[in-house]
Formats: sequence, C-alpha cells, structure tokens
Amino acid sequence: NLENVKETYKKVYKGPTKLSDLSVNGRDMIELGYKGENIKKILKYLLKQVIGEPKINERQKLMSIADKVHDDISRGE
Repeated sequence: NLENVKETYKKVYKGPTKLSDLSVNGRDMIELGYKGENIKKILKYLLKQVIGEPKINERQKLMSIADKVHDDISRGE
C-alpha cells in the first residue's frame, strides 16, 4: 500500500522533492555566511518551504529566505 501511495503522490506532485531540485546550492549558502552543518540544515529547510509552495523555487527568493533565517539556523533553532 505504501508503494501505491508513493506512486500516486509522484504522479500528482510535480514540484521539487530533493535538495538538488532547489534553485540554490551549498555555494550560494556559503555566500550568505553559512558554514559546515548549517549549510545542510538551511538547504533542508528551504526544501521544506519549496515543497509547501513550489513557486518560490527561484534563486533570489530562496536566497532572501535563507538570509532572513540565518541567525536562527546558526543558533540551531
């Protein structure tokens, strides 16, 4: 049953599903000042945001979001 659900989901949802689908990458996050594990944390955070609203998967929008939450991510929130 779980496999059927996954297949149905893939047919319906056409947006990003993995980090490599994002319009930004680790180099972009380094540019904003992210380091080490925080790079992965912010990319995962951005992916969740994009899955919820695929139309924000644009470099400038994601860079803006990443910049706004930089302090929270760096503190581990």
